[in-house]
Amino acid sequence: MRTINIEVLRDEVLFEAEIYCKLPLRVAFMGLLLYADKKGRFVWKPSRIKLDVLPYDSVDMFDVLEELFFYKIIQKYTDGSEIYGHISDWEKYQAENDIEIESELPSPEECKYMEEDVKIKEPKISDHEEVLQYLIDKTGTNFKFVNSNFKPIVSILKDKGITVDICKKVIDLKCSEWLHNELMSNNLKPSTLFRRCRFYEYIAFIEKPQQKVKTSSDRILEMIKK
Repeated sequence: MRTINIEVLRDEVLFEAEIYCKLPLRVAFMGLLLYADKKGRFVWKPSRIKLDVLPYDSVDMFDVLEELFFYKIIQKYTDGSEIYGHISDWEKYQAENDIEIESELPSPEECKYMEEDVKIKEPKISDHEEVLQYLIDKTGTNFKFVNSNFKPIVSILKDKGITVDICKKVIDLKCSEWLHNELMSNNLKPSTLFRRCRFYEYIAFIEKPQQKVKTSSDRILEMIKK
């Protein structure tokens, strides 16, 4: 049994992160304070953690952990064979309890810290956010503003000549083809639309001159001329 320090509820970074990414980060963090061992460490297994921390929330625990990691609320480290998490400033939130069993997990100091591979959040709206918001508006979906959705967009925008406008045209193209197709509509998501091997195929269709569809009147006029 542990207590939750009121500082958790007053944490501005945690609150702003939750508002930004639309995930229950505060509840998740309080759950991790109860889930972690005596030293604030835990094995980084999102599916297992979700069973205890967010059992009833329809969210991906992978995204939740990655967001907490991005904002340095928790740390991620590895011993080469397993990935672990550690709550930053553990002593600020929990006093060590002698009744609890000692931690069996390696300490972060003994292992290698892992760094976030894509730094993508900025105070102002950026290109990848604009593209994702456009996709949300066009499809009526509720994609979260999380790293897993941003990464494919960020990656493709780094390519020479790829702009926000081109990304929007790809979205328009595939929405016109897939949006009302029950089978294909599931592909209207960042991981599919902005996969590099497919994205440039979609661009080719955008750049391809569109042939004018002949009406019955046009065909009759051609016959008369002949």
